[in-house]
Amino acid sequence: SFLHTNPKVAKEILKFIISEAEKKLNMYDKENGNELLEFIKQQERQNKKILLNSIEALLDYQNRHKTIDPSIDIKSKSRIVAKLEQEIIQKEIKYANLKQYMNISSIEVKTLKGEIQSLKRKLNDIKNQLSGASKQELNENLFEFERLKSDVEFNKERYKQTLIQLDMALIQATQNAKNFI
Repeated sequence: SFLHTNPKVAKEILKFIISEAEKKLNMYDKENGNELLEFIKQQERQNKKILLNSIEALLDYQNRHKTIDPSIDIKSKSRIVAKLEQEIIQKEIKYANLKQYMNISSIEVKTLKGEIQSLKRKLNDIKNQLSGASKQELNENLFEFERLKSDVEFNKERYKQTLIQLDMALIQATQNAKNFI
């Protein structure tokens, strides 16, 4: 209400105050919405940059160590070691059997002995590759890879949440604009 000697003037003043108040509220809400959107967009750009940096760090590690995933490499080399050990045992049994009824200097026995020695050398090479220079180095490599991988996953989730917030802010800004209109 507005008190004036002329009721029509009072009514016009009230309409003007309400109109100006709506304009100011709309303006403030629009400014707040724009600030929120700009802040979330800035967070989105920043989180995207962090995500890309963590991906680059992981790729750099993989390129430096020439591996996709050290744990997969270890598993595959462990399977190879197991197969080589199995093959060595089979050949040693065959070698022992051949020695019983053949001369040690025969070509078959010498060939089999050479195969066993080659397999043992290869087995030792793979075991050395598997363990690296030391067990500590292997553990450090696995730890570093897992840390980089978890950084990528965490940053991916953070970026995803930022995109969700951005979408929600856009939806809310659109709804607010519709309400004020």
